[in-house]
Amino acid sequence: PRVAPKSLLRASADEPAELRRALAAAAPVLVSDAMPRLSGGRVLDFMRRLMRSVGQEVVEYELQTAGMSQGVERAPLVSLIDMLQHSSREEAYIMAPSDLLGAPELAEFVDMPPCLRKAQDRWAPDLPTCLVVAGSRAGSALE
Repeated sequence: PRVAPKSLLRASADEPAELRRALAAAAPVLVSDAMPRLSGGRVLDFMRRLMRSVGQEVVEYELQTAGMSQGVERAPLVSLIDMLQHSSREEAYIMAPSDLLGAPELAEFVDMPPCLRKAQDRWAPDLPTCLVVAGSRAGSALE
């Protein structure tokens, strides 16, 4: 059975007081407006650069059917991105590697705003920035 989504606090990176209150709760927070460099047409720029720099890297991903994991498989990132286009109600793919975003070519896209960097330094200094790639029916505890 699927795990029920956790309730998340929500805050905008553009509203410092609101963000501070949410982060003070020491609970998961969904932060909007945090990565303006990854919105609109810049998403395509990011994906092109991601594929050029790490597209051939082999990643582990999970194949899910009927909301249940069918185990971990491996494929180049570019192949996984292609598979995602074929996700359906019966089959979905999800991955969240932490090592793909370290390529210098991606720095301008993944550099966190100062307000979030301070929060990470305070509460989770060793937590890496992750790229989560999932098909439309892939699930996790934090949908």
